[in-house]
Amino acid sequence: MRLFVELSRELRAGVFAHHSRRDWGGYTSVLGTCAVGIGHADGRPMNATKIAHFLDMPRTTVLRNLHRLIELKIVMKRGLLYLLGPSIARQFTREPIYRKVLTRGFRELHGFL
Repeated sequence: MRLFVELSRELRAGVFAHHSRRDWGGYTSVLGTCAVGIGHADGRPMNATKIAHFLDMPRTTVLRNLHRLIELKIVMKRGLLYLLGPSIARQFTREPIYRKVLTRGFRELHGFL
C-alpha cells in the first residue's frame, strides 16, 4: 500500500506539477493517466470503455477526466484511443524517481514475503 501511495505521489508531482488540483481533477485523473500510460507502454492503447473497465469507474467519469487531461496536454486522442501526450511520454522514459520508488518497494516486499 505504501508503494502505491508513493508512486501515486510521484506521478502526481511529475505530471501535474504545473497545474492546480482544481485544474487537473484530483486522484481520478492520476488513475486515468496511469491507465492511458499502461495502454501506451504496452502498445495497446485503450478506448474510454476499456479504461473505465480497467479502473472500475463509471465511463462518464472517465470521459470527463480524459477530456480534462486532453485540455492539459497530458493525454491525446487518436480516433477512439487514448495515448500519453508526447512530453509526458518522454518524461516516463527518462524519470529515474519511479525506478527508485519501485526498487525500494520491491525490497520491502521481499522482506515481507
